[in-house]
Amino acid sequence: MPVLFTIGHSNHSISQFVKLLSQNAIEIVCDVRSVPYSKANPQFHREELGFSLRKHGIQYLFLGAALGARTKDPNCLVNGRVSYEEVAKTEPFLRAIAQVQAIAAVRRVALMCAESDHLDCHRSILVSRCLAANGCAVQHILDTGALESHRDALTRLVEQLDLKPNLFDSGEEILMTANRRREERIARRSGADKGNLVEV
Repeated sequence: MPVLFTIGHSNHSISQFVKLLSQNAIEIVCDVRSVPYSKANPQFHREELGFSLRKHGIQYLFLGAALGARTKDPNCLVNGRVSYEEVAKTEPFLRAIAQVQAIAAVRRVALMCAESDHLDCHRSILVSRCLAANGCAVQHILDTGALESHRDALTRLVEQLDLKPNLFDSGEEILMTANRRREERIARRSGADKGNLVEV
């Protein structure tokens, strides 16, 4: 069973970010940001980040075009909002997921996005959900350096949302409900920004 990690760059310094990666022996960072730039944290611009990671012996791979939360595919819009379920069916997404799994079979991989809490990020609600469904063990690297399994994360989300199972819900169904609820909050709406999808 491949083990994959996720991490959010948040507002870390490069040295703190590399420390979190090194603590978990990460060999390659797969950037799943649709737009690999940060106005608030320019140290995480695609080019600067790749250079910084290579200096520390960590490979950088950009996969945001396929695994990012934004899409121009009209078939992935439902009622004006990106549907993660539809995104997960697209060929580019499926190919990138297979690529990540193949890399994780031989290297220590971390999927990177911006948000500090992965439960507020598509790297957990979309990408990790699909990887876990494929039998991968997903571990989220927290700002403290601690690890949280994907299942434990969803259990935390159920508690955050104060979801109560009814007589007909299985444990898995309540986790799926929690995932859908968070998707409703974080998935992007279509906008008028040159035809692209912009944040709510």
